[in-house]
Amino acid sequence: MRVVGLLENTTLDESFESKHGLCLYIETPNHHILFDVGPDATFIENAKALNIKIEAVDTVIISHGHNDHGGGLEALFEVNKQAKVYIQESAFEPYFLNILGFKKNIGLDVRLKYHPQVKLLKGNTRIDEELFLFTDPKLSRYLPEGNKKLLSKAKKGYTQDTFTHEQNLILSLGEQHILVAGCAHRGIINIIGEAEKQIQDALDDVIGGFHFINPTSFKGMPTEQIEAVGKVLKETGYQYYTCHCTGETGYEILRQVMREQIGYIHTGTDLIL
Repeated sequence: MRVVGLLENTTLDESFESKHGLCLYIETPNHHILFDVGPDATFIENAKALNIKIEAVDTVIISHGHNDHGGGLEALFEVNKQAKVYIQESAFEPYFLNILGFKKNIGLDVRLKYHPQVKLLKGNTRIDEELFLFTDPKLSRYLPEGNKKLLSKAKKGYTQDTFTHEQNLILSLGEQHILVAGCAHRGIINIIGEAEKQIQDALDDVIGGFHFINPTSFKGMPTEQIEAVGKVLKETGYQYYTCHCTGETGYEILRQVMREQIGYIHTGTDLIL
């Protein structure tokens, strides 16, 4: 299986443009997948530089309803007329970032909700024998502190987002199981636990952001909290590749704990798993 960072907060070199957001290209025996599409069309330009044909993508997974993960949908539809876009129906509801009392809209373009390529989901979905999507992990350990700044619209005013619109992907290739998460707003440890429960087996690799960055101050979680998460992840024995909202400082702290058990996906990173 091949995983390529088409867009991430950082870049390997100046050949690729980086932005705050995430887009991963995943190639399996049966699929050409985009996991998230970043905030705009930047992922398409990076794909050209990497000789990846966006028009050949057959499956798109949008991890949750924030524009740094799904803002590039309109640009995708201009280039690709065939891919099915799997997204939780609730991901098109209004979502906001609380910045000192100001509510900044960070949701998706609701006009795209009923685009013919969009497949609206409600909860867990098996696409085929390779691809399984799940949401709503039952555990609630080590939840990201930055979630407190993220809101959804209520009947009267706003309420803290519960992230029921967040979905995660399990790729099953023979006996190999790989988990892909976008921001892990529900907590990466909880998401891993739910993945293991769903497949009734262990994972091999885990890919995604762990949301250690406060979305308003862009400061990381306290070192001791990140170290605690790192120790739990290390004990699983899985191989990890992180990116985006983990932050470079968060990654370095994890690296101190997990050593070679964790790597970083930049824009332009090309992995074979």
